Amino acid sequence: SDFSGIGAFDEACKRVFGEENIENVFACDMDKYARQSYLSNHKEPGYFPTDVYKREIPSESLDIYMTSPPCQGFSIAGKRGGSILFFNSHEFIQVNKPRFFIFENVKGLLSHEKNKNNKSQEFGATFSNWLRFLGGKSVNGAPTIFADENAVPYHVYWTVLNSKEHGVPQNRERVFIVGIRDDLDNNFSWPQTEPLNLRLKDILENDVDRKYFLSEKMVDYL
Repeated sequence: SDFSGIGAFDEACKRVFGEENIENVFACDMDKYARQSYLSNHKEPGYFPTDVYKREIPSESLDIYMTSPPCQGFSIAGKRGGSILFFNSHEFIQVNKPRFFIFENVKGLLSHEKNKNNKSQEFGATFSNWLRFLGGKSVNGAPTIFADENAVPYHVYWTVLNSKEHGVPQNRERVFIVGIRDDLDNNFSWPQTEPLNLRLKDILENDVDRKYFLSEKMVDYL
């Protein structure tokens, strides 16, 4: 994974495949505290660089490559300035050719750089470009007729998933893009929704250090 954070993707893989069946050969994150949390919860990856601009891309194709480029550029809670770090992930896919890849980002990605005067425009320019560079073979089952010369040869599927529809008591919408290499069976479907059995108050702690609270300035901004 790139932009690995505290290892949420690793945790998901443990639950799906079983920890004994996973070998994490590569993870990358520059944040000091995220790395500390990562190593507290997961085995150290075979290669754990800090800089996506300087890391070496593994030569042997991975089974799954996961990436979550920083979302501040797309989030409605951020300045929406965009992020060029997508291209570090795109380069990784070009070079490594993983069997599958997964992108995750905020829902605001869909509308970033959207022309408000163009009612027929489904997405903003940013997300349209992501699909153009990632879906060299097809997008959500529709064949790509004129692929971009820089597009990777993958079949991609994208959707917006909300955590509250998958067992987590939080209204958190995220865009997911799944890529399947062209030489593999690209039969794919998204997970079905499930009942929510927990409420937020069931998991919140009673005594929380004040340092974890939002500042008044941030509360006013939101």
